[in-house]
Amino acid sequence: MLNLLMSVVLSFSLIHEQEIEIDPNKPLGDVVPIEEAISNFEELYDSKVLSPKYLPFEPTVSGGYVDKTEKKIRIDYLNEKDNKTLSVNAHVDDITFDQDGEDLKLKNGQRAKILNDKSIGFIFVYFKSNGLTYLVGINRSKYPNDEVCIEELTKVVNSMN
Repeated sequence: MLNLLMSVVLSFSLIHEQEIEIDPNKPLGDVVPIEEAISNFEELYDSKVLSPKYLPFEPTVSGGYVDKTEKKIRIDYLNEKDNKTLSVNAHVDDITFDQDGEDLKLKNGQRAKILNDKSIGFIFVYFKSNGLTYLVGINRSKYPNDEVCIEELTKVVNSMN
């Protein structure tokens, strides 16, 4: 689990840091508008992507990226002032984790897992829907405590339909 979560966090962090140094007008790297990324992914993999209707902050920048090698889409929301980040990853292939997370029952009755590894800066919710595996995360340090972070993350996941 740690390897996959670290790759998600690092992919965002490295792009974020690298692109800020190269082009401050692209803090999320080479992304396209979210709607375009979703449309491309859905056409490529014949799968409907869920996106959040609720965001725990007002993003100043957002975008999406389709990774054909890993068969996934990454949608990122960033508030540059507060440095709050929300990342939604949808994978075509199933992903597995080395350790179990805390069970979470979503408002639609579906089961999910909270992945709260203290060694990384994000808390994630992991769930499956319509043949895709989702990993949705927010950066924990921007919230007063893990409980508030998990509460906000749960609202995000529950808004995805």
